[in-house]
Order: sequence, then C-alpha cells, then structure tokens
Amino acid sequence: MWERRVPLLLAVAFAAAALASEVAGSWLARQGADVSEAIASHELAAIFVVGALLLLVWMEMGLRSAARWQRWGARCDGWIAQREPVLAAGLTAVFSLTWAWASVVRHQRFNSMGYDLGIQDQVVWSLSRLRGFAASIEVSNYLGDHFSPALVLLAPLYWLWEDPRILVVTQACWLALGIPATWRITRAAGGGPGLAGLLAVGYALTPAVGFAAKYDFHIITLAVPILLWSVLAYVRGWKWRWLLLLVLSLSIREELGLSVAGFGALALFRPRWRLLGGGLLALGLAYSFLALFEWIPHFRGFGSDTLRRYSYLGVTGHEILAALVREPWSPLVRQLPHSRRVVYFLQLGLPTGGLGLLAPAAWIPGLPNLAQNFASDNLAQASIYFHYSASYLPFVIWAGIQGAIRGWKRAGTVGGRGIVVLLLAWGTVSANVMDRALVDPVRPPYSQVYGLERITDGAAYQTIRNAILPQDRVLASEPFAAHLSQREGIYVLHTRQHYPKDVDWVLVDLGSGRYREDRGWLLDVVLRFLDRGYRIRAFQSSVVVLSRVGGEDENAKEAWERWRRSP
Repeated sequence: MWERRVPLLLAVAFAAAALASEVAGSWLARQGADVSEAIASHELAAIFVVGALLLLVWMEMGLRSAARWQRWGARCDGWIAQREPVLAAGLTAVFSLTWAWASVVRHQRFNSMGYDLGIQDQVVWSLSRLRGFAASIEVSNYLGDHFSPALVLLAPLYWLWEDPRILVVTQACWLALGIPATWRITRAAGGGPGLAGLLAVGYALTPAVGFAAKYDFHIITLAVPILLWSVLAYVRGWKWRWLLLLVLSLSIREELGLSVAGFGALALFRPRWRLLGGGLLALGLAYSFLALFEWIPHFRGFGSDTLRRYSYLGVTGHEILAALVREPWSPLVRQLPHSRRVVYFLQLGLPTGGLGLLAPAAWIPGLPNLAQNFASDNLAQASIYFHYSASYLPFVIWAGIQGAIRGWKRAGTVGGRGIVVLLLAWGTVSANVMDRALVDPVRPPYSQVYGLERITDGAAYQTIRNAILPQDRVLASEPFAAHLSQREGIYVLHTRQHYPKDVDWVLVDLGSGRYREDRGWLLDVVLRFLDRGYRIRAFQSSVVVLSRVGGEDENAKEAWERWRRSP
C-alpha cells in the first residue's frame, strides 16, 4: 500500500490543494480581501504541484531502484551512526555561528529596534546594576509588560560585556540547542540515525526558528530548546527531569503556563504520570491566569495591554473568558476568513512535510497557546515571522518527529520509507522557498523587520554618539533606540504613542518608515522640538539629531533646510 496507493493518494491531495489555493485566491481577490503573498503569487499552488510530481516520479522511478536505495540508505545510516555526536555538534555550531553573525550585523546596520531589543537590553542592563526590572519604555517596571523573572539569569552576561549584541548572540546559541534535542528525541522515539540527522537539519532550516533568531531578542525564544528537552525527558520516561524543565519554563513568560498545562493534560493519558500531569495542568493554568490578570496589572498599575488584542470578546479578562464560554467558536468566525492565518498553519507544518498530522497527540501541549495567538487581532501573533510561536513550536516539531517515525515504521519497505524522506525533503525545501528567514525582510501588513539590508544611514548618529552622556535622556526612533538603551531614560517614537517633551537628545530617521512608523508624524515631532528651541547637531540622509543644549552645527542646519525645501 505504501509503495503505490499512498503516494498516489498524496499526489491527488496535493493537486487538490493547489487547485483550492488558486480558486480561493481568485475569489478573495474579487471580494477585495487581503490575500496572502503565497497565494497571490501562485507560490503555494506551485509548491503543491511540485510535491505531487515528485510523488508520481517516485512511484515510477524510485521503486524500480529499491535495492539500490536500500544499500545506499544502510551505508548512510552506518556512516551517521559512527559520527552522531560530531555531526550534531557541528550542525549546532553552524547554526549558532550563522545566526550570531547575522544578528550582530543586523544590529550594526541599525535594523534592530527599540521594540523590542531596546526594551530587553534596558531591563537586563538594569538588572545587572541591581536596579531590578526598571524600565522607561511603555512601563516603569518590565514585569508590568511581561512576567519574565528569567531575565535575571541574563544579567551576569552584562558583567562580561555590556552590549545588546550579547543578547542576540546568546539567543542564537540557545536556539541552536534545539538541534541536539531534536536529534535525541528522534533516536529515543525509535528513529534511526539517518532520520534523526534529517530531522535535525529540518529544525535548523525551519523558517519559524530562523525568524525568531532574526527579530531582535525575546526571552520567550529560550522556551524552544527548554520545551524540546522536556519532550525528550517525557519520551525517555524521565519524570522528574520533565517536571523540573517545565517548572523552570514558567519563569520565561506568562503564556508558558498554558504550555505547561497542555503538557500536563497530555500526561493524563499516560499511566503512572496522571497525578503529576494533573498537578501541572492545574499549576500551569493558575500561573498564566495569575500572571495575566493579577501580577502584570499590579506592576503595571492597570490592566495588561495584551487584553486589547481580544477586545472583540470583551474588555476585562472575565468578560473575555465569559464570551468564550458562551460562544467558543467566535474567534474562528472572526479570524478564519483571513487567508494569512490559514497559510500560517501550513507554514508551521510544512517543514516536516505535513507528517505531524500522523501524530495528533503531540500537538496537545501547544494547542492552548496556538489558539490564543490565532484568536488575537494582532496579525503578527498568527505568523511565523516573529517570536510568538516559541511557546508551541517545540510541539509542532515533536509532532513532525513522531509522524515521521510512525510513517517510517508503517511503511516497512524501502519504497515506502522513501516517501517519508521525500516528504521531509520537499517540506523543508518548500518552507524555505516560501520564507527565507536569513535574507527576506518582513513586510506589511506585518510590522517591518529588516535583516542584512542597509536601510538607515548611521553616519549622523556616529558623529554625535560620543557626545551623548550616560545620564542623558534620549528620545529615538526605532533604528537608534537599541543602540542607546543602556540608560535610565530611553524613549522610543513608536506608532504615535505618547513621548516625553523634556529629553536631552532626539534622534529620528525620517526615511525608514519601519514598524508602522508614520513619517509625517515623525517629521511633526522633530518640528515641535525645533519650535521649542532644540538645536540641530547632525543631519545626513534623512537622519536628524537634536539636542536641548550645546552648539548648533551650521552645516547640519543648512543640510536640514535644503532637505525641507526639496520636493
């Protein structure tokens, strides 16, 4: 069956998916709805057509060479088995170095942003100086934004190197630890060395992992390897290691309680784990509920702004929960018509060739956070382009591992197992054709995130940075905020939010237009400060630097006036 019927059925399903993608895209376009680029560009349809053709080719040609494939596969398995630790370590090192380099270069090219690297940098800097979770962007105590006690563990890094780049390098290295975890989970679940290596490479090339490494620094990305290692403990039957890792993960961010609760719910189906699973289910739900509705409002002084993303359900947490009890289908009715949210599910499962569908139980721990993000009116939460998937991505990967192993075992023959390898390879390549995390910028309707592009000219900033004293209060637009965030008073010009009027320095890039910045509004901000007597200290390539005191740079002032007169 696996050798003939399965690839034929899959080829038919892929062809139907390609047709459905084209029909849906055409219909949505006629309705004037926003259509995902993957559908509008016919890329999604092409991916499914290629998958169908590969399956048909395998039916006709691959099966004829089954004996040759068996010999080649056995040699590969033997070669990898002798070098597993070295290969896993090498792949981990390559991932770490690649994303550490890319993240540092991205920061140096002014593509990191105040939201969120500047925020995280200031908080860790404050912790390293024993000032607690002191912050000046949006809240005065970071725990009023996200409940992340684990940030304390990063403070000692700043005793070694007080620079935001140490955060992005740490993030790259930490995410790389998911590679040996994926390898070991595959082996522990009964997969061979070749399959383990293929899945580990798939993790390293998963676009969602790459985008998480790319977009500034977020403490929640640390949950990816921790949860994967907890999966290994669960598969191995290491009950107390599993418990310890899940309890530690709670300190990362408030939504991790839902992941812990989901994993506890899964353990209810495992003999001799039910009591512990029930305890974690209760603990996780209580933790997320208290963090979101009690602790964050306490430190913030009012309710969490996260709830605004679900305002169509209610204003307060109790109203939202009550609405979900009355009409649990309402988020689906509201969000499902948006094609980008539907494509998002495909983007999650595509790197493992859709094999995760063969292991539905592995999805259970991630479902609460997946549902939470899908229900949000913040489109970024239902995308792979940011950090929001970190709380359930490990379980998507686990489902892919379990599905690949189940498919491998059910196939039995070389021809059938070749389909599993084909699907994994097709899925990984297709996912990276759709989304190239290392080189593709994130564009509207999402918040813009640039990688290695040169968007902002930092020359004006470089000429003046030594004049900005550590105690000075600075107001900056996104490209510069993350370079000046190690101070008590750093403020970001962000989506028309309130900003202080008594700062010492103002640095604005009037040309970048990133992260939903309104260029007209930014220009209005600069003009208001000039009307209040601020001096132009530097101006170059649409980047202007103002100061409250000090002499005005006449050349910069003339360049500014010429720029203002230009069309």
